[in-house]
Amino acid sequence: PGKDEEETIITNSTLQLTDMAYDISNDVMYATDGTSLYSFNYEKRTIDLVGKFFPGVQMTAIAVALDGTIYGIVPDAKEAQLFKVVEIDTDKSIVGIVNVTGIANGTMGIPVTGSGYSLAFDHVTGELFFGNSDYIYSVAPETGKAYICGDLGMKKGVQGAVTAMHRMHRFVSAKAKVADDCEDMGTVSVSKSRVIAGSKVTFTAQPNSGYEFSYWTKENDDKKVSTDSELTVTVKSKVTYVAYFEKAAGIGEVNADTDGGVQKLLIGGTLYILRDGRIYTPAGQLVK
Repeated sequence: PGKDEEETIITNSTLQLTDMAYDISNDVMYATDGTSLYSFNYEKRTIDLVGKFFPGVQMTAIAVALDGTIYGIVPDAKEAQLFKVVEIDTDKSIVGIVNVTGIANGTMGIPVTGSGYSLAFDHVTGELFFGNSDYIYSVAPETGKAYICGDLGMKKGVQGAVTAMHRMHRFVSAKAKVADDCEDMGTVSVSKSRVIAGSKVTFTAQPNSGYEFSYWTKENDDKKVSTDSELTVTVKSKVTYVAYFEKAAGIGEVNADTDGGVQKLLIGGTLYILRDGRIYTPAGQLVK
């Protein structure tokens, strides 16, 4: 919990959970007891059944990719097996899973065994990490090829294992608002208001009828950031972008001069020609 937040018990449960994993894309916390997949309901303080794995499957560790795909490790006498969830039946009777591959050392080509399996995604880079009683590996989810990142340094005869891994992230807020003197001229939206520092966020400004977008600034900073109504930036710290709008130029609000009976109109920065009560592009195409 944060400085001003209260630590609470999510739920009192008799389940013997083996692992937990957070789906950052959909804001869902998953857990497994080895035979089934569960999700936490924060409001009701309950653990809800998502589905049961196939008979015989004992999932010891789970992790969720950036796209929401759930992966899991199933121990095997010969090698650790990497699975991913591909389907969840509506009756929650089965969680469809496929065996991606056995995890094997990409350099030596030998199966990875050991005990105390753990699995975790880096939600910034998307990289998958796997740990056992010997090493921590970087794993390719599509192939199961694993490359040693570090030796746990267990002394001979000492029993130990990686029971859990987690990448600590700093979350920041991303907000947008309409400038005070433009409140009735348009609206703004943000693709995601709470993200991991370093994530990309899109800010969108939508002008109301009769107005047009002008530019973005950062809050408490008058410097123009962009004149594009859709702004995508990498957010590294808490930020608020401010949208400015202006009244749209109309036919009666243009800069015009006359040249030989033909009026040249500058409408919203675009040149048009007014002749005989009709508006043309410089190429001669009739506009109105």
